[in-house]
Amino acid sequence: SLSVAVPATAQQNVIVKPEVVAEYPAGTFLENLDELGSGDVVFTSYFAKTIEILERRTGKARTFARLSSHPVAILALGDGFIVSAHGQPFTSGPKFVETQRLLILDKNGNETASIPAAEARFLNGLVRHRKGTLLVADSIAATIWEVDLATRKIVPWLKDEALSQDPAVKEFKPGANGLKRRGATLYVSNSSRGTLSSIKIDSSGRGGKPQLVAKVGPVDDFALAEGGDVIFATHSDALRRLRPDGSISDLISKGCDGCTAVAFTGGSKRQLLVLTTGGLAEGRKEPARVLRLPLR
Repeated sequence: SLSVAVPATAQQNVIVKPEVVAEYPAGTFLENLDELGSGDVVFTSYFAKTIEILERRTGKARTFARLSSHPVAILALGDGFIVSAHGQPFTSGPKFVETQRLLILDKNGNETASIPAAEARFLNGLVRHRKGTLLVADSIAATIWEVDLATRKIVPWLKDEALSQDPAVKEFKPGANGLKRRGATLYVSNSSRGTLSSIKIDSSGRGGKPQLVAKVGPVDDFALAEGGDVIFATHSDALRRLRPDGSISDLISKGCDGCTAVAFTGGSKRQLLVLTTGGLAEGRKEPARVLRLPLR
């Protein structure tokens, strides 16, 4: 049950009206983000092949790095960054699945290495695992891959039907998408199946069979609140909240414009940062925005 998978909720948090902190031209596809120790936030712009940064000091966003491939997820490492990426965009046709890779960047955003992922088909969400290793979701291959940063080897960590795309869904939607870890539990969203699942990690770092937490409907990336709520982007107008009792409600019903990612940021983790696409996948031509939602 959800109450077992996620701790009890702190009920006092209230979402207030979101603030637009950055805006990009129509056609921009903002995809994923990570907060740095400085309080700055880096985020990916998929079609532009850039890493953007929202500076805590100035409160403004600027381009931090230009890449050779289309960036999906980004994680800050001790001395740089790792990025899951596609050599060709997913809109270019079926051949794009053959161009999966991981990019290594130094602390200044310079691309220092590209690690090919020949067996992968759609690299997506990233999460830290054991020391020196990462996990990356594959939205087509029904697989979570383990990446050894020292050897630069990529091997299957877990294959399971729960990670796959739903064959009953005719339009393309990613399978395993966002990854988050809390202690010895990994959480994974599946956009095609509309699910959030949990995976127990044993003392050797291996993962067990995915267990369904909830059927949440449209879902992309998500964030785990300290109190136990799960906040998830829907790739539509709404930002939603899953309570430990299984109830789901809108934090924002309109205005998220194809939101792809959400994260708690700030020193006290009392605010949400949301990436949107301007409704690009829905055929709309609106600006892509970064939204901030304070909690009180």
